Amino acid sequence: MGGKKFDLLGKNIVWNEATDRYNSLRAEYYLMSQEAEKLARELFEEKITSVNALRYSSKSLYEKLFKVYLKTSVWKLVEFGIYDIDEEVLLGIVESYTELKYKLALQSVTEQIAGIDANVMKQNMERKENVDSILGVGKAAGSDIADQWLNGGVKDFTPVLAGAGSLIAAGGVALYNNHQNKCAQAEAVEAKKRVFESKSNRENIFISFSHDVFALYKTMGRIINSRLEDHNYFYYPSDDDLGAIEPICRNVFEGNFNHLSDKPDLEREMIYHILQINPYDNRIYSHILLKNGTITEELKTILVYLNIDMKMLADAYLYEKYSIDEYETYELICDFEKVVIDELKLFGINGCGFYIDVVNKKQNLFELRCTFNGFVYSSIEERDKAEEQYNSFFEKDRIIEDLSLDEAIEKYYATLPPQIYPKNREDIQYLLMIHISNCLNTIPTSELVEPYIVDAEQKRIAYQFEELSLINELTKYKKKLETKEKMAATVAMAKEKASIVAGAAKDKAGAVAGAAKDKAGMAADKAGAVAGMAKDKGKELMSKMPFGKKDKLAIENIPPQPEVIEMKNCVQCGNALKITAKFCGKCGYRF
Repeated sequence: MGGKKFDLLGKNIVWNEATDRYNSLRAEYYLMSQEAEKLARELFEEKITSVNALRYSSKSLYEKLFKVYLKTSVWKLVEFGIYDIDEEVLLGIVESYTELKYKLALQSVTEQIAGIDANVMKQNMERKENVDSILGVGKAAGSDIADQWLNGGVKDFTPVLAGAGSLIAAGGVALYNNHQNKCAQAEAVEAKKRVFESKSNRENIFISFSHDVFALYKTMGRIINSRLEDHNYFYYPSDDDLGAIEPICRNVFEGNFNHLSDKPDLEREMIYHILQINPYDNRIYSHILLKNGTITEELKTILVYLNIDMKMLADAYLYEKYSIDEYETYELICDFEKVVIDELKLFGINGCGFYIDVVNKKQNLFELRCTFNGFVYSSIEERDKAEEQYNSFFEKDRIIEDLSLDEAIEKYYATLPPQIYPKNREDIQYLLMIHISNCLNTIPTSELVEPYIVDAEQKRIAYQFEELSLINELTKYKKKLETKEKMAATVAMAKEKASIVAGAAKDKAGAVAGAAKDKAGMAADKAGAVAGMAKDKGKELMSKMPFGKKDKLAIENIPPQPEVIEMKNCVQCGNALKITAKFCGKCGYRF
């Protein structure tokens, strides 16, 4: 088999017999890769609904398909007299050069699923932290009011109101968060379903599997060349050769030869040099395409001969020509997708890796563009209408926390008409209910809550709702106020009764004290009378005594008179007692 000569850019390019044989090997594996892609589509489970099912299908790809192509390669090695390599050893050699692309594609799907779960967990944690933060304010306020009670009564009710408001807010936020968590879980289920059913994900797996089968030819070429006496039986550039031409490739791609007006053919000569070393470098053909703007007949002849994979060439061409990152909105990516589809016609293919990336980004932007407060609309138009409707509930540059209670309730009523999107209605009601719950403490009495409940009930009937969260919240708050009012009334009655009892006790104590005082006075008078009588009798006796110059003996012989005992009366019962008595023997009164 002789070498091949082709025209390229106005000059002949020749590849020798070793290149020709290597190209024949590529042709065999190229056909196998096309067959592999078709069989992979048939084998891969049509409906993947879980990571386990995905793993099962990926295992089938290996067990039922890839091992078959490994075995075919082993047979070819046997034909060349190479007997010490089986399927397992060959797979190890393949993976020592590069990681299988189809495994990476499967791993990408798994990571997308894991990312959805991680995002849900992160959102749940953030919501929980928000509730805990608000509860912390309520607990701090509760601690403050407790200190005031212990220190002699409540002097400032501001902490009470703040604490109650915080706890109500925490309840509202917790309620809303519970709803949001459920929505997030439902969204996660839908998002996972979209990942599993994603056409671009499946296409990426099939194309990658095809690529891995095709890439076997490189490993086969290396092994055969290393084992045959003719180490150049198949021509394949060495790593040193590839390293030597890489800077030249970059100079070509970056246009570093274009400014040399005295050497107009320098770039073309460098392209020839590169293709003589590595005729399978898709980047070079991509560069030629970019210069020509189309695939010329002479270039097409070369591509067919070299069995260049048009999908891989399209990737090289499109990645060099375009940047997907420039398309940041759904509308832009939709327009760009049409451009890419037109470009693919140039290669006679329907898809490639670049196109899959465009479709994936389009899907992501669609979800971002269509997702609104946890709801995915069936079209962009519906989503836009819903977003406009949602935004109409809130004045520009005015946050919901600025609304008064009456304003918030009116906004709540605005969500009831049937023309409002159900999901909009639900989301806005939850947002408003959080704020309404915070504002309820502006209603001081249960009597003043009643008109709000009556209005809400009329609205419920008018719009045929089975229940309204507003009625539930107002009713709950009314019951709280009624409980507080009953407790306050009970406390007031208790205080009044205690005041009456205290007054009566004071009067009784005063009467008892007065009676005791009167008794004490009477006892004192009686004691005084006795003392006076004793004094008079003493004077009488003294007047009869012979004082002066009398016989001393006569004085001494005067008979002893009775001792006068000082007396006192018991202040409690009036009993006469010695002045030294410590208690009354009659009533037990202690002095």
